[in-house]
Amino acid sequence: MKVMDKTQLDKLFGAGYEVIAPVNTLGVVEYIKVTVPAQIEFDFYNSKKPAKSAFFPATEKMFDIKMQDRKAVSMDESLPEMKDTILFGIRPCDAGSLTYMDQLFNWEGFEDPYWNARREAVTVFTLGCSKVCPNSFCTSVGGGPKSKTNADVFVYEVGDKLVFEAITDKGSAALDKMGLEEATGAELEAAQNWEPAEPEVVDLDETPTKLDDRWPDEHWVDVSLRCLNCGICTFLCPTCHCFDIIDYKHRDKCARCRVWDTCQFDDYTVHASGHQPRETKQSRVRNRILHKFNYIPHNFDMFGCVGCGRCTSLCPVNIDLIETIQEVEK
Repeated sequence: MKVMDKTQLDKLFGAGYEVIAPVNTLGVVEYIKVTVPAQIEFDFYNSKKPAKSAFFPATEKMFDIKMQDRKAVSMDESLPEMKDTILFGIRPCDAGSLTYMDQLFNWEGFEDPYWNARREAVTVFTLGCSKVCPNSFCTSVGGGPKSKTNADVFVYEVGDKLVFEAITDKGSAALDKMGLEEATGAELEAAQNWEPAEPEVVDLDETPTKLDDRWPDEHWVDVSLRCLNCGICTFLCPTCHCFDIIDYKHRDKCARCRVWDTCQFDDYTVHASGHQPRETKQSRVRNRILHKFNYIPHNFDMFGCVGCGRCTSLCPVNIDLIETIQEVEK
């Protein structure tokens, strides 16, 4: 293991990497590109916005299209030009979401070049959780505050010092470039024996099976009454991935872009014919819950939720995800 003082964070920038890290902007913690150590935030439970935007931006250009006489005459793919990047301070739940997202964007022979370009360029530095996040249940879905899943480097906070454990060769190479000292003595012992508090475990083992016959259940009407279909739960979810493809045209040029969308919007599933298979609010709420806790478990053998609790904590009408599931399961 390696160690450095928090006052030495400039070593992150001296290793030849671009750095994306948690930044507190007017009370909102999000992962953005930073250029100086002072921008990096450590005093937070979890970011308000998930780190998925480092791999799956909210708006992403896919093609440049040249127009002539209102017709496309050429189309060139616009792959991201990525520099080697350290994604620093990502929480274990967000890192855990990459297991599902990697499979989703590389499913049954299809490989998404945009996701994969970013994934290959980014080295993930997971920061362990020293305190339990409100409404989190990560330990109930296979995660935890010290989970090292998908981490290239796991980071322990030990007072004013950071202890780094290389998990992959990619992580080891990054630490070598940073030129850190070996961890010894009290710092090494603290990291090796670190036992953080964990959220209360919720029994979800039988949930995928219990939800198999809940499609027509009248409970969906009750649990969806408060929902605004605003989409905040999906936009702030580490594993939500719905997107739309939109052409932005200006004179003789056009950009075809992938932009985040959500199954909670009433026009998301509208067909070209005008037919809307999810025309009711409860059908859209049902889709979100069944997707996370029924469809994905059956198709990928994992939950489509990492238990971060953002959807519950940030819902404007205080809809609790676990309470919703338990209500429908009755």
